[in-house]
Amino acid sequence: MSVVRWRPQALEDLLNIRRFIAQDNPARAASFVEELRDQAQRLALHPEMGRPAGPGLPAGMRMLVLHRNYLAYYRVIATEGQEQQVEVLRVKHARMQSGTAG
Repeated sequence: MSVVRWRPQALEDLLNIRRFIAQDNPARAASFVEELRDQAQRLALHPEMGRPAGPGLPAGMRMLVLHRNYLAYYRVIATEGQEQQVEVLRVKHARMQSGTAG
């Protein structure tokens, strides 16, 4: 099983998503972000389940649909032994550019 780690920018993305949803539905905001995190946690068992992120992005970056309109950008890092680490870099709305700085 791989370990899923969240980069600071990805955590900031989740916070921003929560704030945005809370403007219209505060009760749903926290549970929605938790659902996104739960979907990303599936990468612990299947780190390659996403697809390559595409042209213009760093080699090795992958993309996973967490929800109809939200995508996680991540990479799989080999560690000592047979373990792998999944590093979630960003979480973006599907309409947003995939910028992954950070």
